[in-house]
Amino acid sequence: MGAVYCHPLKQLSVEHGWLMLCRRVFSDGEVEDIEELKDVGMKIVKKCNGIPLAIETISGVLKTKERNNREWEKDTTSRMWIAEGFVRAEEQVAAEDLADNYYSELVTRSLQIIGKGFGEMDCKMHDLLRALALLVAQHQYFSGDPQHLQTTLVKPRHLSVVKKGLSTIPESVQKQKIIRTLLLSDNPLKGDALNAPFERFRHLRVLDLSGTGINNLPDGVGKLIHIRYLNLSKTELKELPESIEYLRDLLTLDLYWCIYLKNLPKGITQIQNLRRLDIGETGLDCMPVGIGRLKQLHTLDGFVLNDNNENTDDLPGSNIKELTNLSELRSLSVHNLERLSSREEAAEAALRNKRNLEFL
Repeated sequence: MGAVYCHPLKQLSVEHGWLMLCRRVFSDGEVEDIEELKDVGMKIVKKCNGIPLAIETISGVLKTKERNNREWEKDTTSRMWIAEGFVRAEEQVAAEDLADNYYSELVTRSLQIIGKGFGEMDCKMHDLLRALALLVAQHQYFSGDPQHLQTTLVKPRHLSVVKKGLSTIPESVQKQKIIRTLLLSDNPLKGDALNAPFERFRHLRVLDLSGTGINNLPDGVGKLIHIRYLNLSKTELKELPESIEYLRDLLTLDLYWCIYLKNLPKGITQIQNLRRLDIGETGLDCMPVGIGRLKQLHTLDGFVLNDNNENTDDLPGSNIKELTNLSELRSLSVHNLERLSSREEAAEAALRNKRNLEFL
């Protein structure tokens, strides 16, 4: 490739490897623990043969201090795991809690690396570990240029075509009718890019269209009856079709920063398995009647209080009562609080009864 000199990387010495392990495992001031465990630690470092990645990984396993990274990327990844069925509730433990624990353990073991991205925390894998993961999952997972799908015999079930400059969904992607995951985020898709292929992906469980240029969803979205995760955040979406009510297995609906979205369809109140509804930073000025039926909601960000001066059957005045029976809420944000007329009216939200509420 034109290289004239290749510099051979040497293995770390045992002493340097021990220093690396100490920085990863121990906190400042734990001098006694360091000295007490040095002999064992040196033996572990020797078994790593001076390979930094091996030392980094094993030190993550040895580390006992719990890390609690509740960042956006963690939340997104966890909800995708749940949507795919990789994580399920066990006895008294919610699926979200289990997924968070698994994520934190991957970070602790250095199998995922937390680092600052573009103004927010993001997550990545070490290049070698990612290459290994892609090798193991090559028959089920595809990530990269969609044109390469035309030359492969593999029929992936999980497809990631992120930041590829797509204005339409390529024919090579449309032919993948058995896919369960389709990630198309941050592509400049045109407003009507979904009209033709949307109904073909009937096995979808995860669909991420965040950061694209779409401005509408076709009625065919109602035929995606297996979908559990739908991310439409940061798009130019103006409305949702009423057919969304048929997505009875949907767990996550993300509409964050859809600034052109002015209202929600009545059918959204029929998605009674919904656990996360993010409508923060949208153009909404009212909520449909019946949001209170979504009793499985854990996250409701951007709930809008209706105007008391517009009291009709379809649009009641203050709808604070809709929050009364949402007892599973963990995160809640409410807009237009100035529309409340009294303290007694505010008390109808029954916030004191929401034992799991962590963020308000």
